[in-house]
Amino acid sequence: MRLPELIIGFLLMTLVSTAFASEITAEDAKLRHTPGDRPDAGYLSLTNGGNQPIALIGARAEAYNRVELHRSVMHDGSMHMESQEAIDIPAGETLVLMPGDYHLMFMGALAPVTIGDRLTVTLIFSDGHEVDVQFAVVGMADEI
Repeated sequence: MRLPELIIGFLLMTLVSTAFASEITAEDAKLRHTPGDRPDAGYLSLTNGGNQPIALIGARAEAYNRVELHRSVMHDGSMHMESQEAIDIPAGETLVLMPGDYHLMFMGALAPVTIGDRLTVTLIFSDGHEVDVQFAVVGMADEI
């Protein structure tokens, strides 16, 4: 194989391996920190720029024991949180994780979390890809 063919092959492999990162985009990632030992909540917008549906199936953060997918739902006049196995993101659409709907729950802080911090959260998708997202830590009174 000649050098130009090797270079072209390498470039094609690089493009294929980074294509997913350009198809899922995350914006406005915020982690609402609650006082005491209560769980914190994460919110963001995820856009699936691809032509296939995909699902968010998990998340992890080094600063917490675990991160769960949840949805707030109304039952008999009161709001309850339900754990979710997956959250679908249709092709070409944006999923907004927000208060009162889908969100991430951060359980068991392993170190102090302070308003103003930025935390890396790894989002895990149904096709096996993972995307690191920077979450801004905000307080209870801050706008989401």
